[in-house]
Amino acid sequence: MDAIIGSHVYSDTERIRAALEGLGFRLDMSSRAHAHRWLSPSGIPFDLVPAGEHLAASGSPWDAIAIDTAVETEVEPGMIIRHVSAPAFLAMKWAAHSDRGTSDPLLSDDLEDILALLASRPAIVEEVAAAPSALTAYVMEQSRAFLQSRDAQDLLDAHLSNAQDPSSTIAAVRTLLGRMAPP
Repeated sequence: MDAIIGSHVYSDTERIRAALEGLGFRLDMSSRAHAHRWLSPSGIPFDLVPAGEHLAASGSPWDAIAIDTAVETEVEPGMIIRHVSAPAFLAMKWAAHSDRGTSDPLLSDDLEDILALLASRPAIVEEVAAAPSALTAYVMEQSRAFLQSRDAQDLLDAHLSNAQDPSSTIAAVRTLLGRMAPP
């Protein structure tokens, strides 16, 4: 599970750390890949990244847009959560993939998340088009770059091979990427 939290100063992240530890969460000291990985009391990994322009924060412009464009969902009666919109999630994942996944895209969890989102959300093209213009432009640019990569088909095949109907899923995802990456 991934999450971001808006923070203005480093001490904000320390307050969150103390609150999580009070709930039984603990930092995953074995994770070299992620400095903000927590383990829930039952051992489930939870990445909580501070968003902001301070020490130990991501500094990513997509985090701020994700917070500004967050949507609410009622997960059960009376329990409403705010979560990142699908277009903002896509931008954050493209940025994470560019940052840490391009050296080995076959093993990129971020690319896998991007392709899974596209496979499961056919309306994503319209959602991206309705998003803030900077986000729309970024997702279009990343989608275009991916499709122009000589490895695009192999990466689609590798990351979507476990779908119920891989060939149809791969074709649908390629079409969605193409619709988000006009010439």
